[in-house]
Amino acid sequence: MVNLKLSRLWKMITMTALALWGLADGPVLVTSKMVSSSQQSFRDVKARQDADRRAAEIERQQILASTAAKFDER
Repeated sequence: MVNLKLSRLWKMITMTALALWGLADGPVLVTSKMVSSSQQSFRDVKARQDADRRAAEIERQQILASTAAKFDER
């Protein structure tokens, strides 16, 4: 009987400690995930901008080449 009560008390203390530890770290984990998500979004936007910039440069070069070819024909 005493063993059962000690076991329950130990479980209660352990669960309380784990819950408090989780609550203490909770805001830090949420903030960390938000920062990580924000950084990933920034990297995605930056990669898209770089891809668009490269595509625009290729298109510009093609237009210049086409214009030069037309000019040479005349």
